[in-house]
Amino acid sequence: MIGELDAVVPAERSYELFETAGVALSLLNIQGAGHNSFTDPCRGIADLGGLGALTALLGEEQVARAEDGCTSGATEPEIAQAMVNHVTVAWLNTLFDISMTGDPLAVEVVAGLGPLEDYRPN
Repeated sequence: MIGELDAVVPAERSYELFETAGVALSLLNIQGAGHNSFTDPCRGIADLGGLGALTALLGEEQVARAEDGCTSGATEPEIAQAMVNHVTVAWLNTLFDISMTGDPLAVEVVAGLGPLEDYRPN
């Protein structure tokens, strides 16, 4: 999973890892997502309007890392999390040959869940 706007682990680095993995993988790059768009605290950070009050304690760099993907304009964390959950469960079901209805890893199915920057099912 990749957050298109991830400033902590740039998308380019994630693509490099994907290309060199040498095993069956799926790639999900969520448009408008950042590093923490997939985490539970992201909703709280967004609701607070960011963590600016912690800058004096943590420093600007750490606050920026914590806020990455959780500020206004980013893909809603619930959407990013639902997309990751869907692809992960469907991928595991496929890996373990568990019967599923339809093709939950189809591009059009995943695209219907939220904003895709890139998606490559294995």
